[in-house]
Amino acid sequence: MSTHLFYNASLFIRSKEEVCLLEKNTPFDMPDDCNVYAFVGLYGIERILMDGFNNIIHLPGENAEIVHAIFYWQVPKGNTLGSAFENVLGKKNLKNKLTSRNINTFGKILKKMGES
Repeated sequence: MSTHLFYNASLFIRSKEEVCLLEKNTPFDMPDDCNVYAFVGLYGIERILMDGFNNIIHLPGENAEIVHAIFYWQVPKGNTLGSAFENVLGKKNLKNKLTSRNINTFGKILKKMGES
């Protein structure tokens, strides 16, 4: 994959069942004014993310929770890049250890997996 993309790409492969649980276990209501992201990565990354989240000043409506070793982040729409948590996520030492997707994307992934 790295040869195709022309950079070192990390893959975090999950089964259809695991992706289903990612979507199902979302700890937040889905308010229209917020985005919810789930983070998938190396073992223990959820604790590192939670520690980083706990050490920042949160925006109103910004929350984080760990469910079954998955870190979920809720942030008001339009503030994803403006959140102090983006400074945590932007650390180079985390780049190859995790990936995140909007929870709605997992629904789209599940639809594609069902078509296989």
